Amino acid sequence: MTSQINISRIPIKNIYYMLVYSWGYPQEHKLITVSQRDEKDLTNLLCFVLISKLKSLIKKGIYKEYKEVQQVSGILRGKTNFTESIKNFSFKQGKMHIEPDELTIDTLYNQIIKRIIITLLQYETLEPKYKIELKRILFYFNLVSDIKIKEQDFKHFIYHKSNYHYKFIMLLCRFIWTKLLLHESESHDYFNDFTRDHKELARLFEKFVRNFYALELSNCTVRSEKFHWASSGTLESALPEMRTDISIESLDEKIILDTKFYHSALKQSFNKESINSEHVYQVFSYLMNDYKCRNLKQTGILLYPEVNKEISFDGTIHQFSFKVCTVNLYGDWKNIHDRLLNIIT
Repeated sequence: MTSQINISRIPIKNIYYMLVYSWGYPQEHKLITVSQRDEKDLTNLLCFVLISKLKSLIKKGIYKEYKEVQQVSGILRGKTNFTESIKNFSFKQGKMHIEPDELTIDTLYNQIIKRIIITLLQYETLEPKYKIELKRILFYFNLVSDIKIKEQDFKHFIYHKSNYHYKFIMLLCRFIWTKLLLHESESHDYFNDFTRDHKELARLFEKFVRNFYALELSNCTVRSEKFHWASSGTLESALPEMRTDISIESLDEKIILDTKFYHSALKQSFNKESINSEHVYQVFSYLMNDYKCRNLKQTGILLYPEVNKEISFDGTIHQFSFKVCTVNLYGDWKNIHDRLLNIIT
């Protein structure tokens, strides 16, 4: 029986590299150097990254917005609330109820940052040095309200010149809140181990590879693509959807690449190691139904994480070029980078 990928062996920093590519921020991988000691878990590593980004944010200046406040004052500024002024007879003291706009750091962006910092401080296995740093940073958010984060809080942000440096920080905070924080209660925050979740890592692997090629291959169109069966009749509505993980199109070649995370590239069958037939049929079906690209060279690729050994099969099936390859997620990032580029050349 063939072995499966041991996800516990994947270095935490490699998972971080995959995350920043999947988010569209490959330049942020430079925060974690190849020679840097691997963190004990992803929460500690992301805490280190968040601390680095927040220190930079504080130097640039914490983002402020104008908010309406209510005051009683003898100086008129902003809106005047005549109803309240008459109701409370404040005008008899020469004062009015006013609603001026004041510049404040108590914005939703900063409220989320504060709540994430407080949450991380409750993580039992957080490195002591990170706890010290977070407490120092928290001081700068004293005037910010402590809120309970809701999913919709992340959906309405508008980024512009004054707050664009918050975008990556908000991605970090959202990931910590949605993927690492398993459950919130009144007194405790329970953390999930994202790096031990096969389904989550399978989704990350696919998105990472797609975004990697989209960012690295500037002369190609890279996307997930839907094909239609060459079918008719009542059968057509019952057929499964055909959607590629990754389609890479250049001027002279179309590559359809499917990522497979749960299985090794080979399985034992009749005392022989062979490629999983379902995976081959799937990519072959995509190639057969990609009628628009018959004038281009068409290539199908199955990409697996490496288990015991590197695999590189290359040949043809009918008129199509076909490859079955592995990438070693246990290794150095430069080797992963170079291997992914080599696979499609």
